[in-house]
Amino acid sequence: MPGVISSGLNDEQLAVLMNYLNQKWGDKHAVAFTETEVHQIRSQPINDVVKFRRQIVNRFVAEGIATGDYPWP
Repeated sequence: MPGVISSGLNDEQLAVLMNYLNQKWGDKHAVAFTETEVHQIRSQPINDVVKFRRQIVNRFVAEGIATGDYPWP
């Protein structure tokens, strides 16, 4: 989700928020995010955000997960 890595929320708060968003508008059957998982993801440097987001969208498409249109070039 955009802005997660640089959010002012702590890892536990982000996990709760992302799980809420996923339950409300995403995949209600997805495995819940954990505080540890959020911490691991946030600790990885992202040098090219657009490239990173494309990789995530491509992974979702390959897994059959519906995604919105990707607006970046």
